[in-house]
Amino acid sequence: MALAGACVAATALASAAVADTPPPAGHEIKVFPARDSVVGRGYAADLPAVVSVLRYDAEAAAFAVVSRSEPILPQDDPDTPGFDGIVAVNLADGGCWRRVTPDIAAGDRVRIVQRDAAGAVLTNDSTITGSVTAAAPKVVFDSARKRYFAEVKGSAPRITLGTGQPVEGARVPLSQLQVRIVNDDGFATNGRRALVTSEDGTLRYDSADPADARWTARFPVKAIDVAEVEAGLTRAMWLGRDPAAGTETTVFEDRAGGIKGGPRGGCSAPAEDDPQAEVAPAAGAPEDDVPADMELAE
Repeated sequence: MALAGACVAATALASAAVADTPPPAGHEIKVFPARDSVVGRGYAADLPAVVSVLRYDAEAAAFAVVSRSEPILPQDDPDTPGFDGIVAVNLADGGCWRRVTPDIAAGDRVRIVQRDAAGAVLTNDSTITGSVTAAAPKVVFDSARKRYFAEVKGSAPRITLGTGQPVEGARVPLSQLQVRIVNDDGFATNGRRALVTSEDGTLRYDSADPADARWTARFPVKAIDVAEVEAGLTRAMWLGRDPAAGTETTVFEDRAGGIKGGPRGGCSAPAEDDPQAEVAPAAGAPEDDVPADMELAE
């Protein structure tokens, strides 16, 4: 009986893993866990999109809905050619979460669905929120080299991308990670507003042990940039399963003083850990914008 149960559980996990694939070429989903925000690109004009956050329940071996957005009409960026099809949630000029603002975490599935006027599904994209966290940038002085370095520390333990469950003794490949320090005032070091590990610094795990998921990003900087670094914003990015495709990204942000999650950009749905927050409606409720078999039957 135990063996049979294990087989059933394994089958459920495998099914869930197969069900999730990155968005197709031309579409992109960016998840911002520290801000509890999502930005999609490449979605059709004049068709409302609904963004959902789902979380894996290990006991039930299935994903359950945490929150959904209100229907959002994709928007254009006037500064770029063509229609951008931007779908933003919990950001200025974007839509809002309904009932509850999800506390987005590593392993959460984020889905964007568009349907036509008849209710037929035209787009059903999803990504798994990447497992990467980071601290605010700091400056250290290397007395041996007699120079300043901007430094960011973080971690990236590996997760199963179908279910979001931890993978013991493993970490995210460095090829799927990038770290930036951003300051709108710019840096004298490189003449740009961002220091990027792939161009201006290094990104290494702190030890050779694959179970040690701690990493350090380091950038040599000029002394004149010390204040800009310390006032800067860390962006630690999981670049997706295929970084070259650019269709899924998780951007974990931090700065001195921290970044507050919960409702923002004029939105008001209470944070997930707020006692006033309401549980997402059961599948099949009149206000359900996505069929149950697309969200819960995985």
